[in-house]
Amino acid sequence: MTTFMQIRDQLRSYAAHHEVMLQRIWHLCLTLVSLWCLATAFPVEGALQSPLLVIVFSVFGMFLPISGCALVILFFGLLHLALISTVPTLIVVAFFILGYLICVYYQAETKYHLILLPVTYQLGIPFASPLVSGLLGSMNDVAGIVVGGFIAFYLKVIHDNIAILTDSSSKTTALALLMSQMLQNRMFYFFIISLVAMFLVVYLVRTRNIRFSWFFAVFFGTAAEFAIMLAGYLFTGNRSGIPALLLGNLVTLLLGILMTYFLMDLDYNRVEKVQFEDDDYYYYVTAVPKIKLSKEEKTVKKITHGRRGRK
Repeated sequence: MTTFMQIRDQLRSYAAHHEVMLQRIWHLCLTLVSLWCLATAFPVEGALQSPLLVIVFSVFGMFLPISGCALVILFFGLLHLALISTVPTLIVVAFFILGYLICVYYQAETKYHLILLPVTYQLGIPFASPLVSGLLGSMNDVAGIVVGGFIAFYLKVIHDNIAILTDSSSKTTALALLMSQMLQNRMFYFFIISLVAMFLVVYLVRTRNIRFSWFFAVFFGTAAEFAIMLAGYLFTGNRSGIPALLLGNLVTLLLGILMTYFLMDLDYNRVEKVQFEDDDYYYYVTAVPKIKLSKEEKTVKKITHGRRGRK
């Protein structure tokens, strides 16, 4: 265990000394993967499908904050949608504006879930967003999770029906798809409920006064979401989605364990109970110290070789 803690502290020290560089690399990778997912999900002809353009947009996002990266991803995705069909693009724009207003009203801190959750959905790990937000965010972030899940599911419907929307002889509209394959689709409600359930379980367990709260939050949150989604697949008869659900949950669980390993460093073997008072109240505090590894003390011995006198 000490070896793992030493490795973690070394990685933390390296990250602290190279914070700006690592942050830019993270933004570059995030933007690159997101744009690649959009280009794959909504393929179009012309310059937008060029890998060079994707790289240029990604390098531009490299020097922006996370909110700026989200705007670059949104702009790129709307361009792709606009070249496929106008009406779905207008509906998505309306969803983003409404979702942003909802997040502002409920004071959600992580509004970029509106964009990143659809990307993680395309990657097969949509529940990574509520997991991360539940571990690091506040209760108000549930608004961004719900709206982001709504947009992600709608974009998946558009992706599955591109051939119909681009067929000039087809009478099926984007609004008809919204009603038939989303609002009347029982799997959509299982998906939204599972997102909310995972966020709430992770957040509530993480904030409890229990040992290893982060680990239990990750485990129980993933288990709750998996149970709801599995019930949805069995109830709707869509058993073909279960293997992808299993794989996505394994990746999400691994992400939660890695976050717990790198971000939590509490030593539950040295828990202290502290009691003090003032003029109005008695205070009972449980103090959990952080793990601190004592540095190895190196002793340097200086050896001198004396000269022997000549006879």
